[in-house]
Amino acid sequence: MSAMSSAGLARANAHRIRALLRCCLGAAAISAGASAADAPPPGAFTATPALFGHAGWLADNGLAVAGVGADAGARLLRFELGGKPLLWADASAVGDTGDPTPGGISMWQYRDTGGVRVWPGPQAQWKRHDAQIGSWPPPPAIDHGAYRFFPAGDGTLDAHGPAEVHPHWRCSGMQLAYSYHLDPAAARLSITTTLSNVSPYPQRWSQWLVAVAPVTVRADPAAADTVVWPFRGHGASRFGPRNYLAQNADYDDAMWQPDAQARVMRSRCLGRSGKISGDSDGGWIAWQDGGDGTVLVVRFPEAGALEGRVPEGWSSVAVNMLGEHSVEVEAMTPELDLDPGAISVVTWQLCACRAAGSIVAVSPGGVTTQPLRVERAGAELRVSGSFGAFAKGTAALRCDASEVASWPCSPTAPLVIDQRIPAAAGKTFTIEVTPPGGRPELLGAVDAPR
Repeated sequence: MSAMSSAGLARANAHRIRALLRCCLGAAAISAGASAADAPPPGAFTATPALFGHAGWLADNGLAVAGVGADAGARLLRFELGGKPLLWADASAVGDTGDPTPGGISMWQYRDTGGVRVWPGPQAQWKRHDAQIGSWPPPPAIDHGAYRFFPAGDGTLDAHGPAEVHPHWRCSGMQLAYSYHLDPAAARLSITTTLSNVSPYPQRWSQWLVAVAPVTVRADPAAADTVVWPFRGHGASRFGPRNYLAQNADYDDAMWQPDAQARVMRSRCLGRSGKISGDSDGGWIAWQDGGDGTVLVVRFPEAGALEGRVPEGWSSVAVNMLGEHSVEVEAMTPELDLDPGAISVVTWQLCACRAAGSIVAVSPGGVTTQPLRVERAGAELRVSGSFGAFAKGTAALRCDASEVASWPCSPTAPLVIDQRIPAAAGKTFTIEVTPPGGRPELLGAVDAPR
């Protein structure tokens, strides 16, 4: 299933329409119909002068907080669940990334701000073959150029960046736009990114999202923060039986731990450097705090949901351990050929919750640490499972279409179920989360016991 739901697709289309109207009519024309007295919806973005000491935009729906930096290339600098930061960001680097000069710039002169950003990918294609500097830093206008911001009436924040113009980058003439939308009833932020080719020649790029999560190094490796993604589900992994390619710290068995039973890759944050990539087709990668179970999930379109080429050695997910302070959680789409005037649109989701135990699966409604089980117990049924829900509302257990039990749920607390219920006849049991006034979102499913 693609990370772009029907609501997400509608927001993406609205983002395109707003962008077109701004080009044709100007920003004032599309905002003229909104009254200044209209109250913003829950989770709407509003301007602030105090995001890490700089101008920015904040959204707060009572569950999650999102903050976008106006002086940081429109990147996401804050994403919090119940007051707990889920992103690492260097406050001193906001607004302090120097542009490369014709004489070159080393990667050590480039200060990475952290947070969440999107770059053209892959990195190996960034620089022209005749550039005097290596494959770093990222394209300056796309990474930290002067973006223009447009809050919309539905609470969405659009940010339009400048076209890349630096001659050392192959992506000269590419332009990036963000559209941020915080779900009013969930710890879920949708980020629609539009990569446009405004150059006069064809280009070929993917979209590469990097989220920097914090790391706490603990004495017990079993309590380490982890990054998890699912093994490839369709066909063999191009990286062989291990399902991953190590780019740094190969064969570190304490750090890289494939889970063959759950069919996921677990990467433990142990305070040392290392990087691995995988060609996962499951459409998610997740970071989990080993102390309190807080989870940050990046959801993106599954393999095959986006048209584009998959080059040899391509990876869709990666984890880059940056030592004792942070870890990069990465996702990349296939490369797409873009003619002049063409665009590539992707909707990503950042979702948060708390869960008890290690992640084994991610669904639209949340994460699973113990799969749903329904067993016969005499004349009753025993229902068990452990989850983390992205939305606040009701978790309902259904036998086929009939509800047989329900529990309150919230992203701020694990949803652990172990209860006996009257026996129900049917083929399939499902558990779904429904926020007030919202649609059900699947958490888990299991066949009925015989």
